[in-house]
Amino acid sequence: MKPAIALGLAMMIVAAGCGDASEPKSTAPQDPASAVGLWIEAVVSGDSAAVAAVVPDYQIALLVAIENPLSVAETRRALSDGLSAATQAAYWTSFVQAFGDSAGVDLASLEAAGSEKFAVDGRDFAEVTMEGEGRAAVVATRGEEGWLVDLMATLGPTLVRPLRDLVDALSRDANDEDLARLFGELATSLRAGQQSRSEELPPEFRSDLEALLQVLER
Repeated sequence: MKPAIALGLAMMIVAAGCGDASEPKSTAPQDPASAVGLWIEAVVSGDSAAVAAVVPDYQIALLVAIENPLSVAETRRALSDGLSAATQAAYWTSFVQAFGDSAGVDLASLEAAGSEKFAVDGRDFAEVTMEGEGRAAVVATRGEEGWLVDLMATLGPTLVRPLRDLVDALSRDANDEDLARLFGELATSLRAGQQSRSEELPPEFRSDLEALLQVLER
């Protein structure tokens, strides 16, 4: 696995709190900067269990499905049952390598330097500035249990086309309540990423993102 999503992370990291599409994390950090810091530490050290504690399970499954790609049946199984520890560990190892190659920055060097809060669809988010060998903007949202890294808000706007393909495939396969909740959660995260990165996204990405949001929110 060589995650192309790390290329998007070279521009911005996003953190988010628990939502309806994932189980609450009882150990979730109580501030956005801590969530991002714990995620970076866990990813760099290869601790997939620690990563899972600060990232919604469904988001890891979606990213792995996009990167491989998984079949619809495999994706739905990953969304419902989760991914094996070995699969997650391999994914994050390649993620760190891809980030370093694309950004020319050691992910471990980034530390929180400040944050600014905003809201989307009734959920609280915070854009966290990370600085070190380089600089990255990080967005977080607060849930009932604390703050979690929201990889869909972080990377979704740059993955809009493969995300659209995956959403279309999942929609054809089934249209159940669990899927509807997941789509709602995904839409809110993408709206947060859209708001945070409004000036960075090329026009074609903006139009594709709006089209995907219309599908998710219908």
